[in-house]
Amino acid sequence: MTGAALQREGPNPGPDIREYAMNPLGPVLIVLLLPISAIGLLLYTDTGIEPALFTATVKTFVALFAIAGILSYGASRLAARSEG
Repeated sequence: MTGAALQREGPNPGPDIREYAMNPLGPVLIVLLLPISAIGLLLYTDTGIEPALFTATVKTFVALFAIAGILSYGASRLAARSEG
């Protein structure tokens, strides 16, 4: 598809659709967040699990998400640089 094919038709064509491209990390986060939330809830409500384990689980998820975000941002910057 060319850039012209991605624009809306009509008297006010509006912005290019590519301006609204979603970060691919969003849907992946949603898919991963559901089972991780369920596991976290079980760890939090189970009386045999230490609270430190739940805290470590949350910290690990936050750290991995931050690393994934940094990698995604870096990849998008590299892709933008190679386009033009």
